[in-house]
Amino acid sequence: MRVNLLILLLVYLFYQSAAAYLLLVLPGNLLYLRQWRQEVFRKKEREFQMQFRDAMQMLADALRAGYAVENAMAEAGKSLHMLYSADSRICREFRQMVHELQMNRPVEQVLEELARRTEQEDVEALTTVLVTAKKNGGDLVQILRQAIRQLCEKVEVCREIEVVCASKRLEFNVMCCIPAGMIAYMKLSFPSFMEVLYGNAFGVLFMSACLGVYGAAYILGKRLTEITV
Repeated sequence: MRVNLLILLLVYLFYQSAAAYLLLVLPGNLLYLRQWRQEVFRKKEREFQMQFRDAMQMLADALRAGYAVENAMAEAGKSLHMLYSADSRICREFRQMVHELQMNRPVEQVLEELARRTEQEDVEALTTVLVTAKKNGGDLVQILRQAIRQLCEKVEVCREIEVVCASKRLEFNVMCCIPAGMIAYMKLSFPSFMEVLYGNAFGVLFMSACLGVYGAAYILGKRLTEITV
């Protein structure tokens, strides 16, 4: 509904034509749906990053208490259920890993499959560290502590960047309204001056070019305010 109102406003400002609305409503909704899915995906990935950090800290605590890796995962899974809901992604992943370990699958395979499912750099890095340490007989607790410390530092950097980007996104959203506001002001204040841009081929081409530049600037601004670490 919101995107349709936005398209209606843009059509009124740039074309003032019902035909233009019919032509733009479908691609506009498709673009909005694509952007919405990307934003939801990024939000879920950030949430899982925080959940995974907590899970690794709980796993390190269990290893420090003397549990083997397999049993430490089960203990970490129990602790996660007290912190997150049973339907959360991290709880589902740990339930699956614990179930696979109970089926006597090697812990290395279970961790590697977790990395493939999540497709997150942090998970892949920590999985590689744990698998290598277990195979080579390293100090799992110390290695995991170091890996978690680096992960926490990265999360803090991401938070700082997100705070800065949030303020820039607000400024960007305000700036996006300025061109449309200027056109609306001109239409209301000087309607006869703006009439030449509507209802003729030159006006359609000119306003289409303006809308294209407007759209390109919006896409560029969105990319500049969405930094991935």
